[in-house]
Amino acid sequence: MERRLVVGVLLDWRERAGRRDMPSWHEVAASILLDTRFHCTVIELDCNGKHRLRRVGTALLPAPSETPLKWLEAVPPGSLLAHAARVADVLTEWAVPVLRGGSFKAADAYCLHRGVVLPLGERGIVTHIVAAASASHVEVVPDLDRGAEASSI
Repeated sequence: MERRLVVGVLLDWRERAGRRDMPSWHEVAASILLDTRFHCTVIELDCNGKHRLRRVGTALLPAPSETPLKWLEAVPPGSLLAHAARVADVLTEWAVPVLRGGSFKAADAYCLHRGVVLPLGERGIVTHIVAAASASHVEVVPDLDRGAEASSI
């Protein structure tokens, strides 16, 4: 699931970008989120660093809650959503897709995760980010000292 998710979202993003650096939020809204909406979040970037969560897939939520998350700063640090969106500030400068993967300790288990973070914008300015990720629980404790890996593509 993890690799198919990342590759599918990345291919859709590239197709919509065409020859441009990145597609706009409006071009991607109905495509990526349609098939993978449970594993995707959309972050609207703010120049003051207070980024708004426009949509959050249920697979990324730390736990079911009656109060929806509205701001990136309110995301619990040990959640898949936090790991998926970790490079939001850096991505505004890079404006390139970033593959993410690694391990983390969730509230009740260790998890291996894989994801991709994609810039969206117009005229070279990143206005939104799509982060897609999935995780699987593992019984063997992974080497957490290595941390997460990130690479731009």
